[in-house]
Parts: sequence; C-alpha cells; structure tokens
Amino acid sequence: MPPFLKYFIRRILYIPVSLIIITMVLYGFIMLTPVEERATLYLPVKAGRMTTKALANLTERLIVEHGLRDPYPVQYVSWAVSLVKGEWGYSPLLQDEVLPTLLRRSGPTLELTFYSMLFFIPFGIITGLKVGRFKNSRFDNLFRFFAFTSISLPQFVLGILLLDVFYIGLHWFQPGRNDYIFSAVITSENYRAFTGFLTIDGLLNGRLDLTLDALRHLVLPAFSLGLLNWATLARVARVSTIEEYHQQHILAAKARGIPAQSIA
Repeated sequence: MPPFLKYFIRRILYIPVSLIIITMVLYGFIMLTPVEERATLYLPVKAGRMTTKALANLTERLIVEHGLRDPYPVQYVSWAVSLVKGEWGYSPLLQDEVLPTLLRRSGPTLELTFYSMLFFIPFGIITGLKVGRFKNSRFDNLFRFFAFTSISLPQFVLGILLLDVFYIGLHWFQPGRNDYIFSAVITSENYRAFTGFLTIDGLLNGRLDLTLDALRHLVLPAFSLGLLNWATLARVARVSTIEEYHQQHILAAKARGIPAQSIA
C-alpha cells in the first residue's frame, strides 16, 4: 500500500479514537471540581434571589437529578449518550443552548476549513511530487527547511505575524469575516443565507462585491490554517514519490535512456 494511502487511512481511524480519549480526559478534569460547584451550572437565573436554605435544597435536587455523584464511567457514558441525541446542554456564558449556538456559528468555520483545504491539498501534492523527483537538490533542501519551519511555528504566532505585516503594515487584508459596510446587507430581509458561506451566498444573492470582500478576508486565516497541513501533506507526497522512483520499472526505464520528464 502506498505511504500516502496508509497515512490517509490512519488519520481517518485516529479521529474517533482521539475524540474519545480527549473527551474522557477533559471530563475527568471536570469531575475534579466539587459536585456543588458543578451543580451551579444548572441553576436558573432567579436562583440569586432565593434564600440560602432554598438554594441548598435546589442544588441538592439538581445533583441527584443530573447524577453528579455517580461514578465517573456512568457520568461519562450518560454525557456521551446525550451528546449523540443532540442534548448538548445550556451554556451560562453564551446564555443559550449549546447545539443551536454551534450550528449558527458553524458556517464561518466550515467556510474557512473549505478554503484552507483548497489551498493545502493541491499545493501539498504538487509540491511533494516536484521535490520528490529531485531528492537532496537545492530545491529539496529549501522545501524541507520551509516545511520544518511551517510545522514548528504555532498557528496563532503565524496569524499574528501575518496580521502585523499584511494588515497593519501593508493594509492589504483585514481581520474579521467582512467589512462593516456589508453588515447591513447580511442582516437585511432581502439577503438569504442559502449555504452559510458568504462567498457563495453573495453570488446567489447577486452581490459579487460581497463575495470578493469575503474572499479577501479569508486569505490570511485560510493560509495560516492550511500552512501546517500543506507541509505535512507535501512531506508525505515527497516520501511516496522518492519510493516510487526507486521501483524496478522506473530504474529499468532510466537504464534504457528514457528522459526523467517522460518517466514522470
């Protein structure tokens, strides 16, 4: 099996395993908090006007009702089942139900992820194929340097550097999702959010200016998010190309004098 395919399958299989491990660890940290403190998350807003005794009785009832004294495995399984059912609970910070709030804010996240993938997938494969043909060349060494730097540099640091250069210094790109002049357009009754992607909904609403503005705001975050994935994918494609170039049929073609460009 090619290394790239092995890497892809392995990454897909890691997703559910990583999700379970991470949530188990985070839930374990949450359980370190005293039960009474966790019960306050379920208290209604009017609880601040209750007497001390009434508040204590309500807190105890909430503890029993939500099983906050149950063993860790029981609480974690109960939480996981509720998560699958779509019962994600209430956020005191957002003052709203968690799942509807996430769904409302998923559009910008998915749009950013989509354009980040448009950047790193084709460029990662093309770069890896090109440098893999010229192993240990100056071009290959330069690529390895940039790939190592991209993987080592934290994304939030890269984002700050990009903002400092292209937003503060050159005024080419701006933070946020769109300019303030388009906020009235997005919130107007005539605007219809078909997909949640401003770049696509702008076209569907006949507002090319909104689409272009949204694309301009996506350049820096999409590049910052995709750079790490570009470096990882390009390195995998490079290794696959180098291994392929050492296969018997490739060596036979070279021995017969076929140019490298024709073999590729």
